[in-house]
Amino acid sequence: MTKATRVGNLLAVHEMPGEQSCSQIQQTYVRKLQADLDRTKKFVDQTDEATAQLEDEEDKETRAEEKRDNATEENGQNNQSNDINRKAHLLALYEVYKQLPYLAIKNDLIGIATATKLTAEAVNEQIRTSEQFEKENAAAIEDIESLKTILSDYQKVVTLLQKRLESHPARMAELQNKIIDLDTRKNNLSSLRAKARESSGNAKKVEDLLYVHAQRLIVKLHAMMDWENTSVADESTFRTNILRSSTFLKTLVSNLVSFESTWVSVGKGTSEEHLAKLMIQHGILQERDTQHEGFEGYEVALRRYGY
Repeated sequence: MTKATRVGNLLAVHEMPGEQSCSQIQQTYVRKLQADLDRTKKFVDQTDEATAQLEDEEDKETRAEEKRDNATEENGQNNQSNDINRKAHLLALYEVYKQLPYLAIKNDLIGIATATKLTAEAVNEQIRTSEQFEKENAAAIEDIESLKTILSDYQKVVTLLQKRLESHPARMAELQNKIIDLDTRKNNLSSLRAKARESSGNAKKVEDLLYVHAQRLIVKLHAMMDWENTSVADESTFRTNILRSSTFLKTLVSNLVSFESTWVSVGKGTSEEHLAKLMIQHGILQERDTQHEGFEGYEVALRRYGY
């Protein structure tokens, strides 16, 4: 039996494992092993062919030697010795090759080791993740139980409140009436606020109109006073007197509606004094003496009619 036959028998005996029963790493290893076996079988076939060719050449040489009638015995012995040497060399190669063990490729071993390490790490990571999920699930279960207890307590409180509300219908009706009354007052208050804003706007318009008329009266008053005094002030002085008189009049009105003192000081010989005297003569202002160091004049205030 030749070595090629034995290799073929070896391949027939070893069946390839199914894809479903082997991992990807094992499949890769098996494919590489199959390739190595195929190469070995091919090498054995080539060896057998070389051996057969050598045997044919040997037969040819033997027949050639037999035909040589004039071949000497020495030449025959040399040929026989060469033939024996070739056969011995072939047998030695065959025995050595037969005893050589199968050595896996270095890359194959590295790949298997790497895949084994990565697989082990993935398995360990999966175990840690599963343990973490189990802990989280246990904590979630505890939280759910706690929430169930709290929900039960709230339900009891709601039941007690419902019973208490049902036992006080008169008080509930009273509270409902108060709520309705408050809503009515709120609506009335909104209406009053709208009216107040409207009245305030109208008052502002009247105030602006009165201020315009007062401004005209002040201008005419100062013009008449200049005519009576037979002296005409320059434009700058005239404007200053009008501005001070307008400010004086505004101050009187503002003090009347404020909670502060309603009295306004009037200095003697000022432009405000002429307006104040005129208003005092017509009973619009009331006056009183005041004593201030370095101040000569008096204080006036609008009369509070209807108070």
